[in-house]
Amino acid sequence: MEGPSNNLESPKITEQRRAEYFRVLMQELVDAGGSMRNREARRRLAERLDLSDYERDLNEKRQERWWTTLTLHFIRFSKAQWLDRKAGIWRITDLGRQKLATTTPLEALEETYRAYQNWEAAQPASVDPEVDEEELTQSIWLIGAGPAAAWWPSFQRERRVFVEFPVDADGKPLGLLSDMSKDQIRSRMVKIRGRDNPMNDVHCAWQFAHEMEPGDLVIVHKGRSIVLGHGVVRGGYECLEEAGVQRHCRAVDWTQLGEVRLPDKYLMPSKTLTEISRYAGFADVMLGHRTPEAMQSLASTTALPFEAQEEYFRGHPYAVAANTIPETRAAVQQSSPSIDDIAEEAFVERVFLQEVLQAMDRKLAIVLQGPPGTGKTWLARQLAEHWARSADRVSTVQFHGAYQYEDFVRGLRPGDGGGFRVQDGPLVEIANRAKGDTGNRYVLLIDEINRANVAKVLGETLSLVERDKRESKFAVQLGLALGGSRDFWLPPNLAILATMNTADRSIALVDFALRRRFAFFTLKPAFGVGGKLEDWLLDQFAGASDADGAASESEARAIRSEARMVAGTIINTMQEVNRRIAENKLLGERFVLGHSYFCADGMVPKPSDWMHQVFKHDILPMLQEYGADHRALAASLVEPLKPILGNAVL
Repeated sequence: MEGPSNNLESPKITEQRRAEYFRVLMQELVDAGGSMRNREARRRLAERLDLSDYERDLNEKRQERWWTTLTLHFIRFSKAQWLDRKAGIWRITDLGRQKLATTTPLEALEETYRAYQNWEAAQPASVDPEVDEEELTQSIWLIGAGPAAAWWPSFQRERRVFVEFPVDADGKPLGLLSDMSKDQIRSRMVKIRGRDNPMNDVHCAWQFAHEMEPGDLVIVHKGRSIVLGHGVVRGGYECLEEAGVQRHCRAVDWTQLGEVRLPDKYLMPSKTLTEISRYAGFADVMLGHRTPEAMQSLASTTALPFEAQEEYFRGHPYAVAANTIPETRAAVQQSSPSIDDIAEEAFVERVFLQEVLQAMDRKLAIVLQGPPGTGKTWLARQLAEHWARSADRVSTVQFHGAYQYEDFVRGLRPGDGGGFRVQDGPLVEIANRAKGDTGNRYVLLIDEINRANVAKVLGETLSLVERDKRESKFAVQLGLALGGSRDFWLPPNLAILATMNTADRSIALVDFALRRRFAFFTLKPAFGVGGKLEDWLLDQFAGASDADGAASESEARAIRSEARMVAGTIINTMQEVNRRIAENKLLGERFVLGHSYFCADGMVPKPSDWMHQVFKHDILPMLQEYGADHRALAASLVEPLKPILGNAVL
């Protein structure tokens, strides 16, 4: 039996072995709930298959032989409609689940090949069924080129990108990252950096060695607003030791070189390595792709008028024709954040997030509550994308005082030709999407759920939220019919994730009927908790020393020295402010201030100036509002700010 062939396919990988690849893949997809990102599927298979050295060897396209073989034969299972893959997401169909239980591995390979032959015979001669391997593997990475972009000439000359880390005080290098766990990297980095949790360095080292893959796109930047070029990763991880440093490398084929300055106020992260696959508009702006997401990103970030946006793309050396969707868009739209990434960026423990996700599985209805500035909305979005395994399967709505049942469930709206028409709201829309795609998970994210009268907004659908009511036999009759039916129920592959501000006195408390149907988790400020926020601030401030003006080494040292002082001041001041809020009988724990005031992108290069601005224009007005009717309370709350703001607190 012969299937789709390609000169990259190895004759030493037998038919039985290929059949085993797909049996394991299908079982892993079932165990994962029906779908997985490409990278996760590849990792799981590599762990389960006990691959030989021959299977792991790279072919001329620098892809491992076993993976190339699997992707080439995947077309059999796709045309048989057992498996599906779109935009880097692998799925098993209902038919695939059935065949997994009723066929042997070799029978599966034979049956899918017959389906492929039938499909091929029906195609025009011009159809090329070869798999696009780039689509399967590509993620997008933003990487710095060292202080003042000093490494950029080497990047171009050597056709590779690299990151460097110094040796520790004993002269011992970081180590071979490919052989180290994340905890081992963290332990070594602590000794090298002299800090308890240098998480950006740890994350950079881990991602560079373990997550970046051949076929990924890398964009090289200088400072926070200059793009130097981009290319495609063509090599696996390598490690070179030089005097006093250890250099960790990846081979790259450069596809575009040329310095481009981004529009004013449009700033890139200051970290050495950042995966930006899920930020569609952000990536497109840097690549010069004039997509709707890029235009929206420019408009929301820089407030540029439309004409200025058009001028930027016309003058961009990477520009493509209007409305062209670049190849990278597939990977951008479908990636989802990992639990470890979320934990680090939200300054919470991994075990807390695991409890939230377990509750989502158990209840299908979660509320993240907490005082202002604790990152509820950001964390909810990240958890929603992680649970759904795709940003495209997350729908967001924000409640407010005027929000009604007709907006959320189903109501009458003016028609195009006069009169009225029945229109579904976001609850019915996403429920119908989930019912039509039972192999995937969906999330409805409700921001500020207690700003509306929740009982009125949900109406009769409130009873459907409970997990044991997620069947058609529990359907309720909606007030208006659409498409001839009033029956409505919520499917079991749809979760509701909401946020609630505990400090807003202008909104009503959530009633007991709603509380019984949701699991509640409380977020707290991260000041001084495990040192994670302070370490993050130090990493952010350290990046400021690599400003666009190519700061001198003495200036960079001064910024780093100042950074530690500023980070400590922020932590200590906010701890004292929150202690006073929590101990006051008129306020209490519900009104403490969170850490997100100090986590916004785009901070100024001088840390002390940035800190002063945040305290003056963000923290001080909030404290003054808390004490608006109580002069003594206001004076007590702003007292800790006096060493920073002086007379500005009066």
